[in-house]
Amino acid sequence: MTTLQANKIRQGYEPLPGYCLEQQVGEGGFGQVWRASSPGGMKKAIKFVFGSHDQSRATRELRSLERIKGVRHPFLLTLERFEIIDEQLVIVTELADESLEDVHKRYLKNGSCGIPRDILLSHLGDAADALDYLHHSYKLQHLDIKPGNLLMVGGHVKVADFGLLKDMRDIECSVVGLTPVYAPPELFDGRPSIHSDQYSLAVMYQELLTGTRPFSGRTIAQLATQHVHSPPNLEPLPAYDRPVLAKAFEKTPERRFETCRALVEALKESRKRPVSVQSSDAMNATSGHDMPAADVGNLPKLSGLSEHSKEHQGTANKHALVIAIGGSGAECVRDLRGRVADPRTPNTLKLHSVLIDTDRDTIHSMRLAEASDRVPKCNLIPTPLKTAHEYRQNGTAKLSSISRRWIYNVPRNGTTEGMRPLGRLALVDHGEMVVKKLQQSIDQLIQEAGDADVKVYVVGSLAGGTCSGMYIDVVHLLRHLMDNSGLADTGILSLLTASPLMMDGRNPIPSHDTQAALVEIEHFLKAGNGYPGDEGAGWPSVPAARTPL
Repeated sequence: MTTLQANKIRQGYEPLPGYCLEQQVGEGGFGQVWRASSPGGMKKAIKFVFGSHDQSRATRELRSLERIKGVRHPFLLTLERFEIIDEQLVIVTELADESLEDVHKRYLKNGSCGIPRDILLSHLGDAADALDYLHHSYKLQHLDIKPGNLLMVGGHVKVADFGLLKDMRDIECSVVGLTPVYAPPELFDGRPSIHSDQYSLAVMYQELLTGTRPFSGRTIAQLATQHVHSPPNLEPLPAYDRPVLAKAFEKTPERRFETCRALVEALKESRKRPVSVQSSDAMNATSGHDMPAADVGNLPKLSGLSEHSKEHQGTANKHALVIAIGGSGAECVRDLRGRVADPRTPNTLKLHSVLIDTDRDTIHSMRLAEASDRVPKCNLIPTPLKTAHEYRQNGTAKLSSISRRWIYNVPRNGTTEGMRPLGRLALVDHGEMVVKKLQQSIDQLIQEAGDADVKVYVVGSLAGGTCSGMYIDVVHLLRHLMDNSGLADTGILSLLTASPLMMDGRNPIPSHDTQAALVEIEHFLKAGNGYPGDEGAGWPSVPAARTPL
């Protein structure tokens, strides 16, 4: 902006006939915003974009205005007019009361950690409706969603500032001037997606609710690296919100929610799931019940642990759920159950167990194991292989993720013979039953544990065909079911044996299985590689930020 132009833009100046500037209400790298009176005495906002209209910022904004000028929606800030005056872009819009950024600052000033959840979700619901309308009716992405661009008008949010607006049908879709704090990873590569605005909305939700952001970088380079390569820090969020935000933060846009509204609705629904709540009255109780999530309003920041929390840190865990996979897992569970059941051994552990195996004899042996009042019955999940003829006869539609080579070459003895693809074939074939039985075990654990703390373990050997082939799917299914059952804050600890990677010429299969399983685990530990699920088996995806590995 030249000195002459800067002197012009002051109180009383009329950039357009009848539009008189009254007070500056905002300024940034983009330009200035003024409150102005318009013909008829109506109050408007007038934005002066820095630079000549043929310079990059003004040119981009002018192009965006041409795209948005015909769009009307209750939650999009109304664009009145835009013109080039003294070779400078001037934009007239309706006047907002304040921005969502101003609302957040007010709550922080009053000692809150952020905007109360219900109020925040109502505001973001307005923004989601407007963004979805842009996406699906006009194929437009805003690409600069942040608290300062969501404006309050009459108690509702309106989306404003369309300087980075992009038509997703454009072949050339480079992005310049993005705000790195809220930018999804694909924008740093200049590849905006129909799901890009949703990611920014999710970053904003965490920031406005908790006062913290999922990525802590302070420079553009640090933020770009974290958005593209690092998992988000979801710890400040309520446990029930973490699986939802993890999906919205997926590095691959197509793995996020279908729409922005779907994200907001998932956050609303997550609050309704039961969560285990420990209270001072129930801390020493031997049984309890699940309670709906407590109503969290405008809460102050907490400076540290309460005396009660400190007193009960390190309290012994009373309940454990052990998921055993394959023969080695069965041996482990059998030994644990024997120790817990031994009346000569003082033990306060309540052991819940599940066995998944392809071997009918192992399942039968566990079924015949001596029962004891001290140990709940093991939940058995038999997953025997069928014959190649049965697979042909019954169809292979649900086995689409399995190579036909393995489906039609099952050994005659019906065992995996140490082949991990056959272990996974058996699991996928019994996919619905596996989910049902795992859910039953989780429900029983929650019912019997009540308010007590719980631990969840997965045990097995990566050197065997069953566990090596099933482990990745089982542990992710377990994470998904626990997230949906109020155990989002409960971790999963895997205890896996492995074969030495020195190859045994007489029997190389265990080493191959171990190495393949470790490579697979390493793949799913990367921040951008969420578990894809299995459509044929009916298994859902699990976001990378919720990895159970």
